[in-house]
Amino acid sequence: MNRVISIGFVTYGLTFIFEAALRYGLHLVGLEPLLYGREFLLPAMTLYALAFNTRAENVYLPLLVGCLLALHLLVSLLYIPDARQILFGLKLIVPFLFGMFALKVADDGYRRAVPGMSCVYALTAGAIITNYFYAFPWEGLVYYVDGVRVTANVLWWAGEERRIAGLTRASYDAAVYCLISALYVTVFSRAAWVRILVWSSAGVAIAITTAKGVVLAYGIISVILWFRNAALGSAALSRLIWLPVTTMILAPIGSGLFAFKVDSTSPIERLLFMSYMDRIENTWPQAFELVANYGDFLLGRGIGGIGTPQMFSEAVIWNWADNLFVYAYANFGLLALVYLLLFAHQAQRLDLKTDVDAFVFGCAMLVAVYGMTASIMEGAVLAVVFGFTAGHLIDLQRLRSLKIRAHIATVRGWVSNTG
Repeated sequence: MNRVISIGFVTYGLTFIFEAALRYGLHLVGLEPLLYGREFLLPAMTLYALAFNTRAENVYLPLLVGCLLALHLLVSLLYIPDARQILFGLKLIVPFLFGMFALKVADDGYRRAVPGMSCVYALTAGAIITNYFYAFPWEGLVYYVDGVRVTANVLWWAGEERRIAGLTRASYDAAVYCLISALYVTVFSRAAWVRILVWSSAGVAIAITTAKGVVLAYGIISVILWFRNAALGSAALSRLIWLPVTTMILAPIGSGLFAFKVDSTSPIERLLFMSYMDRIENTWPQAFELVANYGDFLLGRGIGGIGTPQMFSEAVIWNWADNLFVYAYANFGLLALVYLLLFAHQAQRLDLKTDVDAFVFGCAMLVAVYGMTASIMEGAVLAVVFGFTAGHLIDLQRLRSLKIRAHIATVRGWVSNTG
């Protein structure tokens, strides 16, 4: 990876890993707006990567993505009343594009980053565990910037349990960063004791956050890491990607058919199912109604059509989506289905016995599992991970195509020579 991009990405990522602590410190000295400078980093680095790192034979993918974005932006102009809403929606896609086009790592580069990722993991997991016993001064911090209310740290509860966020802005962010850094170290570290220590302690830290989607992803990835080198294990395990992807798509579509009610007197059922049932009964059906009433069944609403961008001009019909397919469908229409199915199809072709493919598959599984109950694209780090995974899968497909063409050319040359 280019040194400029590496430095920029590390800087950008650290502002999220330490976000609550950073916001608290900046608030103490009256420099709260300074953190928003990071919003210029990813667009600049993405343009830099496209301008200086794109070879002539690879120009077709940026052109294709550009054409698709243009199509979805045209749909936005038809159905979204405020240009600010469209621009904010486009801003949320930039981390994905950065991950796809800029995060290109040579195979030997992964191991060189293990010490740095080990430090990230130790800080993230250590802060979560420490925060379980001690309250940090930034918990629940809220302040105002130019009259806009900013939540520096989300203080909320799962039943009677405080949701632990550590150094980050929210508990689910802490769980995601912990899982990604632990996965990286576990896959690429050469020391067995380090792999065992990191992955087992990550399970404890993630459980403390009570982020159910990430806990589930951790469990599935644990099985994959354990059996990926077994005979016939790689091919069978890689097909597991279809389970969360199909659930992500079918659960919202069938949300109007469910008749499951949660026993509100049971604290365990409230912890496990209440938020999921709210999505089934309210969030997802209302999201499809949003597209039906203010968009198009085939085309969706265009970029910025759902989620945070709606706060500019559509707060009355605002919907959080809380599902990657629902979010993508509102933005991209039925093409969202094509995008996600292609993503799963390519992910199942990864060779989990190789470290790079195992890490990429773990990232794909995190995106798919967590995407069952989260939009993914509105979390910058997860969107970068999603884009990185998609970019890697596309590169693998391109390499396969080049090998097939080379093989065909070799056969043709052999036939012509023998003829």
